[in-house]
Amino acid sequence: MYCQNCGAKIDKDAKYCEFCGYSNEDDLHLVDKDKKIQELEAKIAQLENNVIKTNKNEIQSGLNNKMMFIFIFVFPIAFLVFFFVLFFILTNR
Repeated sequence: MYCQNCGAKIDKDAKYCEFCGYSNEDDLHLVDKDKKIQELEAKIAQLENNVIKTNKNEIQSGLNNKMMFIFIFVFPIAFLVFFFVLFFILTNR
């Protein structure tokens, strides 16, 4: 760590700069605050990733439900309509 007043290299736990006497206690609080901010940013990033994963799962689930609807209802109805039209065409010749 470096002194904020004179720029000399000092111990990270030093309360005062041994070269100029500047009080580093405020700086130590800033270091603690920086650590807390970094921890919070990491937690926020993790929560954002969880939200993205949840949204992807919900979207995938919605797509699966739509595909089931199409295979259960739409395809059979289209199949029946096709054969009724084909039967109507063949019997009216």
